[in-house]
Amino acid sequence: MNLRSTHVNLYSSLDKTLVIWLPHKHGQIIYVMRPRSAAISVEWYTFLSQALGWKRPSSMVVHVPDLQASIQIVNPFEQIDQAKKELDSSNPHAVIHEERTAASHLMRTSLRMIRQTPEWQEIILQWKERDRVGLAWKRYDRIEWIHGSNEEKMYGSVAMQKTHELELRPKLHYPTTVDLESGSMTEPPPVEGFLIRLTSGSGKDQRLGRLFFKRMYFYVHDNLLCFCKPATALPPPPSKLPPKRGSKVPSPDEIIEKIPLIYSITPFPITDGNIDWVRNANETYQNEKNDEAYEEAHRSVQSLLNTEGFIDLTKVKQVRRLANNNMSEDPLEGDDVDFHQEVSNTNDEDGVVDTLDDQRTFELVLNNGMTLKLQVCVSTPIELFDTNKTEL
Repeated sequence: MNLRSTHVNLYSSLDKTLVIWLPHKHGQIIYVMRPRSAAISVEWYTFLSQALGWKRPSSMVVHVPDLQASIQIVNPFEQIDQAKKELDSSNPHAVIHEERTAASHLMRTSLRMIRQTPEWQEIILQWKERDRVGLAWKRYDRIEWIHGSNEEKMYGSVAMQKTHELELRPKLHYPTTVDLESGSMTEPPPVEGFLIRLTSGSGKDQRLGRLFFKRMYFYVHDNLLCFCKPATALPPPPSKLPPKRGSKVPSPDEIIEKIPLIYSITPFPITDGNIDWVRNANETYQNEKNDEAYEEAHRSVQSLLNTEGFIDLTKVKQVRRLANNNMSEDPLEGDDVDFHQEVSNTNDEDGVVDTLDDQRTFELVLNNGMTLKLQVCVSTPIELFDTNKTEL
């Protein structure tokens, strides 16, 4: 740790890995370190920076995007520094308490300075009526809210000022509507399920003169339509299963018969701005629902890890019914592809088929002109589309 030659920085501002490097006779020695969490990593970053001569600034700048203004707070951690000087072995928790209140102290000081400016009173009233306000670190278009463990370790994250901007902003959810020329469109809930892809990855719909198909599991994450093989799919469990009869487990046929074709999964149902099972439930039920929500989040992450490919929905120009059956005027004899059809191919998820059911098939038309055909197990979901097409 030589003050002249050793350097420290965030190797990645995304996952907060650290990098320490120093010159060597054969070049440079580089250490990349990943602590247990981002909060601990940033605390290490501040500590190592100070060990290498970096001085904690005497003031902090808090940006307020809604006001297009910046607030300079002088000696923001004066109370903490004073507590450290007065620390004795009989009261070791005093400093810890002060450090945990550093973020709230910054926010209160910023709000007090804003209230002193008359022309900003209207913004303050709007925040009180509609929004909660919080602190966040911003780098480019990424915002990291200061809460939980990040809030408790705010005192040890000051070195982030070198790479991030500290902002005071309302805690607003990501917007779920978008304005179009024809009006506004509300973001639909994410969907997932088994589909049959009737085109290859390059958009071709025939193989050896016959229609191509591939069974896939599709699921939406933000603007991405991801897919994987059915063998690696992790469908959400239905909310209700057939009850056990004594010690006898229901047969697979009974389970399939009782499970609805389409069902919703809502880990956090909201009513009047509050989570239902948090507001009106005992502790045992809350813990049960919390475990279910955790399992759903884990399933969502694991599904992303199993993804074999994705379609960027922002690059989809049209969603429409099957425009035209690409088979010839005299189609080959045979059955249309089905989800339970036996395939003679060695890969039970690929195959060829003679005809397709245009009542169960829809198309995604991409900006580059490629068209992907997808088939559902029944025709009902297709009826959700407009008569001609849905414009995105």
